[in-house]
Amino acid sequence: MKPVTFIIIMLLAVQLHAQQIYPPKIRILIDTTIRPMIDRSSPAGALGTLDVRLVINDNEEINTFGSKRKMDFITHTYFVEDTLFILGLGRTSELGFYLELHGDSSRVSLFATTDGPAVYKLFPSDTVYQRKISVGTTFCRLTLARLPVYKDGEVIEGFVEMDSHEFYGKSGKEKNDDKVQVKISAYFRTLPITTLKK
Repeated sequence: MKPVTFIIIMLLAVQLHAQQIYPPKIRILIDTTIRPMIDRSSPAGALGTLDVRLVINDNEEINTFGSKRKMDFITHTYFVEDTLFILGLGRTSELGFYLELHGDSSRVSLFATTDGPAVYKLFPSDTVYQRKISVGTTFCRLTLARLPVYKDGEVIEGFVEMDSHEFYGKSGKEKNDDKVQVKISAYFRTLPITTLKK
C-alpha cells in the first residue's frame, strides 16, 4: 500500500469512529454462490459498482436499483490486530459503505463525505457540521463468499446491503437542513489486505 493511501485511510478511520453512533454487531453470512455476481460487478480488483437510492426530504432523488446505470466505487482495506476494515468509496458520489469485521461478525454503516465545506450532521439538534460521517443502519446484511482468515494478502469478496438511519445535510435552498436517507447494495472485491503496522 502506498504511504499516501495508508495515511488517507487512517485519517478516514479516525474521523469515522469519532462521527458515528457505534453500530451493533451482525453475524456475517457465508454464500459461495455469490462469486459470479461479484465477477460481473467488480471485474477489476477493488473497483466495482453499487446500487443506491437517495431520498432527501422524503423525495427520491436517485435510484439505480433495477437500472443499468450504477455508481462506481473503490474499496480500501486494512486490518489492525484482529479487526478488518473495508471502506467502499463512491468515485463520483459522496456515498459509500464502511465495514468492520471481527471473527464471524461485522459492523456495517453508511459513509458520507464531501470535498467541500462541512455539510453533514447526525441529528437535527447537532450544531456542528462534519465533512465525513458514518451513519448507522435500520437494516443491514453482509454476505461473504467465505469467512476471512484475517491474514496479509487475503482478498475479501462479498455483498453488502443497508438502509441508513436519517441524517442531515445543509440545504442550498432552505433555512432548515435536509433530511437524508440512503439505501445501498454492492458486490465488492478487495485488493489483497495489508496489516496496519504499529
